[in-house]
Amino acid sequence: SGIGGVEFIGDKGVIAVNRGKLATSPEHLKAEPTRADEETVYNSGHHARDFLDCMRTRQKPICNEDVGASTAVICNIGNIAERIGESFKFDYKRGTTDNAEANRYINPPKRSRYTV
Repeated sequence: SGIGGVEFIGDKGVIAVNRGKLATSPEHLKAEPTRADEETVYNSGHHARDFLDCMRTRQKPICNEDVGASTAVICNIGNIAERIGESFKFDYKRGTTDNAEANRYINPPKRSRYTV
């Protein structure tokens, strides 16, 4: 995509996002509206303000625990790719990649006294 950030690769195309930038392949994906049964990402220009407002109203913030956890996974995957100097495919449901070295960072060996 050439915009950096993260790419989501699906069976109908690719969506790349990075801080206010959006690129799709095929190009027409940008113009397609989301369906009512699809999950969407909410636009928030100020997560800290939203969080503080939600503390007062007891509403869930736009970046709730599920969004925050997913975002952390994407950031960690990017850091691992940078560290090993290679790209790889990540299977979110399995929590593994197609790269043995990357998998060692995702699930490093545990010290015996800390095993679960």
